[in-house]
Amino acid sequence: MEEYGALAINMIICGGVALGLVILTSLLGPKRPSPSKGEPFETGFRLPAPDRPQYRPAFTIFAILFVVFDIEIAFLYPWAVSFDEIGPNGFLIMAFFVLVLFLGLLYAWRKGGLDWE
Repeated sequence: MEEYGALAINMIICGGVALGLVILTSLLGPKRPSPSKGEPFETGFRLPAPDRPQYRPAFTIFAILFVVFDIEIAFLYPWAVSFDEIGPNGFLIMAFFVLVLFLGLLYAWRKGGLDWE
């Protein structure tokens, strides 16, 4: 536990500095409220209806697909490195894994999850 003492002290100091800066900024910083500062802002254009901002779920679906296929690489790399040691059973398991991911990609493609319209 002695090795973690320096880490704990460092974390306390860093947390204290961060908290202190946030408090000092809120106490000493200028406060000039205006109606335009409270409005939602997106790339310089006003939103069409302030009570209902535009939201496109296609971006979220694309991001989820990216994460899924990015994590796939985290599983494929160790499999490729140890390919000689795992034998045919490991190959079949990984082939099934890749097949399931491929079917998921086809499903997303057919449903329009990869379209940027």
